[in-house]
Amino acid sequence: MSVFVDSETLTISTVALGLTAAKVARSDFAGVFLYCEGSVRYWTSGKVPTSTEGIPLDDGKERTLSIAEATYFKAIRSGGTDAKLHVQYLKS
Repeated sequence: MSVFVDSETLTISTVALGLTAAKVARSDFAGVFLYCEGSVRYWTSGKVPTSTEGIPLDDGKERTLSIAEATYFKAIRSGGTDAKLHVQYLKS
């Protein structure tokens, strides 16, 4: 069973946004769980996504990231309206 020790909700709009650096940098985290409301595109390589380029994460979908992936994660909305990413940080 996963234990979540922190969380945040990010509004993803027309400028690429990463996760909160101070949260990702905590030494007691093992990974990050994302749930998407709306549609976004993202990269975990540090590359900046565009509304048409990047890995799609559609409405109602979820994804788990390692801390390494979370460190370089950036997302941007891919539709005409802002999206929300609900983020939970998993304890190691």
